[in-house]
Amino acid sequence: MNEKNTKYDDRPPVSDYYTVIDSIEIKRSKNWWSAVVLHSSGSNRKAISFYLWNKRGDKWIRKQKFTIHNNFEFETLIEAVQQLMPKLTKKGKE
Repeated sequence: MNEKNTKYDDRPPVSDYYTVIDSIEIKRSKNWWSAVVLHSSGSNRKAISFYLWNKRGDKWIRKQKFTIHNNFEFETLIEAVQQLMPKLTKKGKE
């Protein structure tokens, strides 16, 4: 796991509808916060969501959310990213 990924003590600003089971902060600055969150909904269905929040005043506002519901969705996502990754990095640079 990347050493930049750190767990944090404060609860990510996820809707109270969800129960946060675990979370990993990806990046946080003065105005932006991104994290991966394992949560369950009112129906106790677990999912993993990628969140991006923007701070407005003293409140964190969700800007983006992407949810993975099962292993098939995860594997499909990983395969797609792996196919595109060589096009992101230039030869000899990462």
